[in-house]
Amino acid sequence: MADSELQLDHLVVVDGLDVDERAAFVSTVTAAVNAAAGSSNDQLALDCSKVRRLDEGTLGMLGLIARSAQRRGTRLTLLRASKQIRAELEAAGIGHFFD
Repeated sequence: MADSELQLDHLVVVDGLDVDERAAFVSTVTAAVNAAAGSSNDQLALDCSKVRRLDEGTLGMLGLIARSAQRRGTRLTLLRASKQIRAELEAAGIGHFFD
């Protein structure tokens, strides 16, 4: 998963990942959420600058990550998410999970 990587305290979201890459990214984010849960820093940033569009796989992945983070009391912040991306998240009913 070369394009999805931990960078400067935030994770980079990339669209168009295949099933294995999405699973690996979810695993990476889940580990970061678990580390943030219960700590003084209960927020995690997801850099969306490389997301051009939300395909079904990326949308599903973000929904899974968001629900998991909410259960653990961690807030997710989207960095550099376009208005279109935020609108698509709202239309999918998961926009409220993200700052």
